[in-house]
Amino acid sequence: MSEEVEAPLDQSQLEAMFLKRQIELKDKEIAIKARELTDLEAKKTLKFDPVVIGIAAALLGFLGNVVATYLQGRNSLDLEKTKHEASRALETDKFRSSIIIEAIKTGDPAKAAKNIEFFLQAGFIEDQTGKISKYIAERANVPVLPSAVTGAPIRAGEPVDSLAEDDVTRKIASGVGMLTIDGKGTCTAWLVSSELALTADYCFEYAARKRGPLTLQLGFLSNQRSGKIYPIHESPIEVNKEYGFALLRVKGHPGQSFVPIPLKIRAPVVGEELIVLHHSQASALAVTSDTKCRVVATPKAEKHSFEHTCGTISGSGGAPVLARSDLALLGLHHSGNGAGSWSVARRMDEIAASSVTLNGLLKPATVVKK
Repeated sequence: MSEEVEAPLDQSQLEAMFLKRQIELKDKEIAIKARELTDLEAKKTLKFDPVVIGIAAALLGFLGNVVATYLQGRNSLDLEKTKHEASRALETDKFRSSIIIEAIKTGDPAKAAKNIEFFLQAGFIEDQTGKISKYIAERANVPVLPSAVTGAPIRAGEPVDSLAEDDVTRKIASGVGMLTIDGKGTCTAWLVSSELALTADYCFEYAARKRGPLTLQLGFLSNQRSGKIYPIHESPIEVNKEYGFALLRVKGHPGQSFVPIPLKIRAPVVGEELIVLHHSQASALAVTSDTKCRVVATPKAEKHSFEHTCGTISGSGGAPVLARSDLALLGLHHSGNGAGSWSVARRMDEIAASSVTLNGLLKPATVVKK
């Protein structure tokens, strides 16, 4: 049996086999590279996938909205807090102002001062600088407003219109009128000459603060007899706080129709009966004259003043106070408690002595002693 022997490979065959082997290895290497590239591309695709990006953007937007909403809410709360504090401060100021206004709605400087003092002590009004306390220390200088009237007006005294035409008090009352600001009665004033009228100092000062037209209504005896209204010059002749009077010039020559009160002046005497002519609560001219209306001892009266017990209320400030016995001018009504238990009038003899103008109107015999 013959045995077959493989023929040896020639050089060309060996080279072909080697080349084939190299090609197979390159194919495998290319396949591996291709798989690596595919994996890398897959990773890149995952990183920049639109869905992922959309979710991330939505999440960032949501977080941004949350932060913006929080900041906006916080700013709104801060703004509301600031507005609330400002509103509270404004309302507090309004409340305190309303308290002061109500406190001085008495027509009486002394009573107004007591009211303000009470509100200070109770803590309703602050006075950090001490200006209010210093101001009310001089009670006569405290400004007042007419007291508030509810329902039917309260009046003091009897209507002058009820007196007989020939009654001496009615004749003297001709020169007594109502001081009005913007058409609203506030005080009483009276003619001391054909063109000059006398009233309380605070009545004119109140008018000056209001800056409304100031007039004098004379002959106002009833709703049917309203008299005549005269304008008052803006600049006063005299305003004297120490003696508590204001001397005003009246336009229109009122002395041609109404008779000034005769300037027969003397000092008051304790116990003597009085007559007070006044416009209370902006009502028709009234007269307070009874046995209870008297000069009383003056331990509490301020300087240049005397006390009396005549019934007067808001609007009576500036009224003439006369002696019932001889109709001499004793005082200028200044303040009271409204019940007639005490009232204060400034002494006419001292007012006349302090005023150059009044001194010029007086004759030596008109200042008398009793």
